[in-house]
Amino acid sequence: MNELVLILLALILLIAVIMAIIKYVFFPRKHGEKGSRRETMDYIARKFDDLMGLRAIIIISKESGILLYSYIIESGDRVILKNPEFISGVLHALRSLGTEMGFSGHEFNRIQYGDYSILSNTSHHAQAVIISRTAPSSILEDNLLILGKAIDKKFFGTFIERKNYYETNEFSETISLIREIFDTFFIEGLNLLYDPEQCGKLERLSRIILDEARKQYNHDDAVVLKKLFINMYGNNVDGIQEKYKRKEIILQMYKLFKDNYFSYFTE
Repeated sequence: MNELVLILLALILLIAVIMAIIKYVFFPRKHGEKGSRRETMDYIARKFDDLMGLRAIIIISKESGILLYSYIIESGDRVILKNPEFISGVLHALRSLGTEMGFSGHEFNRIQYGDYSILSNTSHHAQAVIISRTAPSSILEDNLLILGKAIDKKFFGTFIERKNYYETNEFSETISLIREIFDTFFIEGLNLLYDPEQCGKLERLSRIILDEARKQYNHDDAVVLKKLFINMYGNNVDGIQEKYKRKEIILQMYKLFKDNYFSYFTE
């Protein structure tokens, strides 16, 4: 009997070793592949285009429909965003009504309201919602799924203790999750510190972008990457259209601003 147990344990160990060899030796690219894709030029350019149309991200209590957190993008078309509490109530009512009518709920994950696309994902405790001027791609859809899971994990204790009554200030740390998952430095104000001593280490495209950011910061007291991109590319600053591809400019902005983002960003 003991010999049989030892043989079974040896077989299990052998199978585990073989599977590990197959995963990490013969197919090493699969491990961490998603993380590497998130840093490619195509991925970053597509995310930038998505964020150009983003207007809001709101988090709603799955059970009660209470607005837990709202992240509103400063823009000139805030009509739909003046009352995120109202939006959260409407979306919760739609999902509840659909459930009572026998729908699975997925039918209400994508809604078109006038010029706005509304995309939502319901996790175990919360409903995360994106409001955009353009139809969100699979990139933002994936990020929304990640955000929902991250909120469930980070605020698990609060959800369990509070049940259906929440105070919005308890979810203020949601902003850190949104910034980390969505790379929102693309569309937020940045206080950039310009260090002439480091300028010599940058390639020419980086110096052009950083110089332009400094000019706009001095003028507007903030830099928003999408505004910076539109001004630089649209006005063909320093002949940038002829010298560099669009994706190269976006990627260079991504690298420059991400490196300085958490150090220099102020609420």
